[in-house]
Amino acid sequence: MARGKIIGIDIGNYEVKVTVLDQGTVKSFFTEPVPDNAVKDGLIQYWDGMAEFLRETFKKYNIREKKAVFSVPMGAVYERRVKMPLMTVAQLKINLPYEFHDYITDEIANHYFDYAVLERKEKSMDLMAVACTRKMIEQYRRLAKAAGLKITGLVPEVFGYQRLLNHAHVLEAEKHPEQEKRDYAVLDLGEQAFRIHFFKKGIYESTRSMEPGCIGLLKEISDINGTDIHISRIAAESDQGNIMEHPQLMDLYNTRAVEVMRVLNFYSFNNPANTIDTLYCVCGGTKYAELMKAIARQVSLPVKLFPELLHIEEAETSAREALVMSPQSYGVAVEPIF
Repeated sequence: MARGKIIGIDIGNYEVKVTVLDQGTVKSFFTEPVPDNAVKDGLIQYWDGMAEFLRETFKKYNIREKKAVFSVPMGAVYERRVKMPLMTVAQLKINLPYEFHDYITDEIANHYFDYAVLERKEKSMDLMAVACTRKMIEQYRRLAKAAGLKITGLVPEVFGYQRLLNHAHVLEAEKHPEQEKRDYAVLDLGEQAFRIHFFKKGIYESTRSMEPGCIGLLKEISDINGTDIHISRIAAESDQGNIMEHPQLMDLYNTRAVEVMRVLNFYSFNNPANTIDTLYCVCGGTKYAELMKAIARQVSLPVKLFPELLHIEEAETSAREALVMSPQSYGVAVEPIF
């Protein structure tokens, strides 16, 4: 995972998550609540204010490294795996935009397109292609500059997962060279939605979203206690009065677990040859033990935390925390491999 000294940044609706790496090793990981209403549905609403917030946050945590990679939320990019005839880079520049014709409704010229070659054959090529508005890219560039950072990359968040999964395969291949790349399911128990990301042979395939995410649990606590969402969050994180075992919440856990089970079953029905053998869980909802137990009871797969996939030792606390709470910020900062 070596890539020199670099910072991976994931800006969410509730927190900014930062992973600091040196030669692929996690040196530190931290989260910081973002200002209210600064981010909505994963998209930054106040860019100047976010730049100031990032600058002050890095000062607070004494982060001096300037090179940074940002995780770009799914709502800001289009991702597609495409097969095309073998062609030159110049020809790809002309033809790639047409692969997004059914997805992009405004002017193609307003978008920037990029790709990674997954496989090249004599007459064809298999690509992972992405598209993002030029305006969005420019906003991130200005954000980084205003925050005192040197931006070295913008990476869709799901590709952060993909990079880590492919590094996991390399680790496994060292022990079992004959083993082919596997299929994976990663359950993101996030703030706004629960999402299951599916990866076919380590390459991103699709995402299924289930709303609301953890915010639904917090709103239930607000109804139970008659408090606002901020107080409910504190109550949930400290399990005040055993609130997380309240009967109403237990019912909600079971309902959400059934939703997860149905998504997995639907995927398996449509992909009967898949090799998914474990459901790997990440992000904030993993802190809620009863929710995790409910999911484990409902699904037919073993349920594990993401660090188990990369064999991160208990002593590596920063790396484990980053892989559980923000594999996006970790993954976008490591060296990509296919």
